[in-house]
Amino acid sequence: MREGSPLTWVVTSLLSAMAFLCLPRQFHVAVVEHGHPASLRTARWLFPSYLLLINLFVVPIAAGGLLLLGQKASPDLYVLQLPLGHGEGWLSAFVFIGGLSAATSMVIVACMALSGMIGNELLMPYLLRRRVGGPHEMGPLVVNVRRAAVVLILMAGYAYARIISGYLPLASIGLISFCAVSNFAPGLVLGLYWRRAHRLGVVAGLGGGFLVWLYALLLPTLQQSAAAPLQGLLPAPLSGLDPVGQGFVVGIAVNTLLLVVVSLLVEARGADAEQARLSSWALSPSQWRRRRRPTSSASTNCVSFWRASSARSGPGGRWRAGRCRSRRRWRAPSACCRAPWAPPRHG
Repeated sequence: MREGSPLTWVVTSLLSAMAFLCLPRQFHVAVVEHGHPASLRTARWLFPSYLLLINLFVVPIAAGGLLLLGQKASPDLYVLQLPLGHGEGWLSAFVFIGGLSAATSMVIVACMALSGMIGNELLMPYLLRRRVGGPHEMGPLVVNVRRAAVVLILMAGYAYARIISGYLPLASIGLISFCAVSNFAPGLVLGLYWRRAHRLGVVAGLGGGFLVWLYALLLPTLQQSAAAPLQGLLPAPLSGLDPVGQGFVVGIAVNTLLLVVVSLLVEARGADAEQARLSSWALSPSQWRRRRRPTSSASTNCVSFWRASSARSGPGGRWRAGRCRSRRRWRAPSACCRAPWAPPRHG
């Protein structure tokens, strides 16, 4: 299938959207380092505008490279070779410094995010269960674990770059990594919006998706083979995609299928059931309406009563009114304040 086909554009756009959502550095900046919910209002228009502005220069640079440099030049070097071809060496140096700083910052944030994930989710639970080290020794241990993870990540990336050096362009390497992290998207999205999603289903989906990625994308690049392992397994529309598109489609399909099937077969109990019950996004529309606003006149009359009492009783009344209005969903000061959509109390 030719690169400009609509199906290729749809698959590449979907892959980029999933990678944008699930890349470790994106998740680290958007979730871990985000501590001010009020800034989301600005980010909703500022960040898309930023992406639009920086991508406005992609088309002119690509067109200029194809027209002036021809097919022999690497597309990754268009932005450097175009100024050099016109005798503007200072501009190429300026662009190189900017690209180097951007790449360095991306590697730093990605390594820090991955080292935190490896330490928090893989090694530290094991060490805590084995009771390795005392309370005063855990701090240095966490730091050393993250440092070791950073070194291993950098070494693994350097080894992969040496193996495929000169074989794949930078864009293809990025798309392969996008396909890897896109396997987190089905579990992330269905875990938010589907109450039946189970952790065993997520694990099964991740395992199946990564096996497809390993077989269809990673191993062929390590062997420097141009063959598409999934070519004969796909129907006519999908078989015309490039190997990256085929691996992405099959991997996400297998991931989602395993997640749904295993989640339907396994019954959520204990902590899994509690997490599903507490997930706000997993509520039905009717439950959302009940949780977003009081549905009985008793709760409305109670709020009005506390407003009136606050006006009559001074600062104490204002405090009680604020307490009633802010906590009526969970811990109402009066029985009449208990809205029907309050969660059940345990114990």
